[in-house]
Amino acid sequence: MSSTIGAASGTQPPEAKPIIVLFDPKWNFELEHFDVNRFFDEAKVTENSIEVLQSRFDKFCSVVGKENAVPAHLTPEDFRRMNEHYSICKPHEEGHFFRSMDRCGGKCLSFQDFLMGCSAANPSTPHVLNSFTGYVRARYIFDYYNVSGSGTLEYEELAKLVFDARRHLEEGPDAQRGYAAELAQDLGDVSVVTLRVSGLSGPLCDVRASTRWTGLKVRKEIARQLQVPVEGQELLLGEQHLKEDHVLETFFSSGTTSSNITLVRTNWDQWPCTPEPSASDGVVGLERLVHVTFQSFYEALVSEQLRGTSRLFRFHRSILHTKKGAIGGA
Repeated sequence: MSSTIGAASGTQPPEAKPIIVLFDPKWNFELEHFDVNRFFDEAKVTENSIEVLQSRFDKFCSVVGKENAVPAHLTPEDFRRMNEHYSICKPHEEGHFFRSMDRCGGKCLSFQDFLMGCSAANPSTPHVLNSFTGYVRARYIFDYYNVSGSGTLEYEELAKLVFDARRHLEEGPDAQRGYAAELAQDLGDVSVVTLRVSGLSGPLCDVRASTRWTGLKVRKEIARQLQVPVEGQELLLGEQHLKEDHVLETFFSSGTTSSNITLVRTNWDQWPCTPEPSASDGVVGLERLVHVTFQSFYEALVSEQLRGTSRLFRFHRSILHTKKGAIGGA
């Protein structure tokens, strides 16, 4: 299936030569009647800008296999090299931009994925909340901050998003934490399970956890309570290994309120280990256990309950620029 993008409004080219952009099924952003052409039109993505982006993609992409058997794509390393050349984002942001553009989670960006992500992150793309651009940008913003990959925002992820959205207000830390906790109460859902943590020699501690937490988040909570490193923990739920990217609820049947978990291995020789600071430090209520769905997040944007998100998921410079000599040329 394909979709065409006409030339930009204004001066018409001497001959109509529409760019053909393959319509990738992964571009389904769950919005009823989503139209990729309308998105590109609102984002003012023109034929020229697509050609420029394609040439820059081709310069840095990887091709694997004989006779280009595997389609051209960007790896995280390719994206890093591209950013070194064009300075579209800060180095510490590279992984977050790449991950949120990687719609299939395969750690490679096709040109279609790259085009969609760059169009959403372009500094000049409008952020009209109840439009195609607003919805798609909201999806990318959500995924950018969902570092855990659980599909819902943990309290720390929501707090980071809120802090970045309100950075321009120059609020103090207490005001930021208060607003994040209030928003968590309003937007978050709660599904809690008690994990009874035991070692090979007996009981160690109980952990109240959200069923939407990942194995990595569980490890961080165990590390906080036992003062051991996050790294090196091996966990068993029953007879199944709880890996860092596993989501707890996939291990439980509906209605489960508690479960035994075994800390098979950890680096006790590094005890006591001071845990890294967290946005949930000092939060004693259920707020720290909430999870926020994309639907709740998007509704908060549209109702303007959450403001300042137009600043989020933005490149610092445009890579779709079509002027000669811009950002180092092609």
